[in-house]
Amino acid sequence: ARERRYLVINNISESDSIPQRELAVSEYGMHALMAMPIEGGGFRGALSVSARETGYFDAEVMALLLEVADDISFALQKLYE
Repeated sequence: ARERRYLVINNISESDSIPQRELAVSEYGMHALMAMPIEGGGFRGALSVSARETGYFDAEVMALLLEVADDISFALQKLYE
């Protein structure tokens, strides 16, 4: 979110980006993750979505989720104009 770009990890088990990856996989069944920046109306954060399937975030799913994140950012901006 700080860098204002999205992140996709399609195999959490093999990623060094997730400090507690073993816990994410074994306890929560998370195998893939996508995080997108959200901004608007003074708010800055991230929308994170996880999947139980490795490789879940293909081009089609990523495009849809990026559109959702843009829509949320737009709505927040309009809400606080």
